[in-house]
Amino acid sequence: MTRRTKSYFETPEGAPLPVSAEAKHKIQFNEVDPMGIVWHGHYPYFFQLAWTELSGKTGLTPERFAEEKIAVPIAQIHIDYHKPLLLDDEILIRCSQVWCEGAKMQMEYRIFLPDGTLASTGYSIQLFYDIRTREPLFLAPAVLEAMRERWKNGAFA
Repeated sequence: MTRRTKSYFETPEGAPLPVSAEAKHKIQFNEVDPMGIVWHGHYPYFFQLAWTELSGKTGLTPERFAEEKIAVPIAQIHIDYHKPLLLDDEILIRCSQVWCEGAKMQMEYRIFLPDGTLASTGYSIQLFYDIRTREPLFLAPAVLEAMRERWKNGAFA
């Protein structure tokens, strides 16, 4: 079976390139099974490590969302496992936000082994939710639009 290595999302014509950030992580004893292989359920946590770095870069942080009384829950997540992660591996996780219109964020993830081999790919789609009304937002919130404007103007190149 061939696993996906190319982008999960198409970038619209004329849209800026994805904005990315990376995080490093050393695989710990509590993250592996008795065979020394990372349990599959830890991968979203690894993705979150790089997402946190990206959110700091773009200003779309959980704190900023809380100030705006919005949340961005994950509506969909997908993971492709290419190579196992093992105890003591020092991995590099990359999170890339791919341009899209509307009230959502499309994130792609890549995890690399110490030798640069691609170990895993995945994506998540996050939607916006008004904390006060408990209703989804169908228009992009101002904080996202402001970030997109900076993105279009090359702030993250």
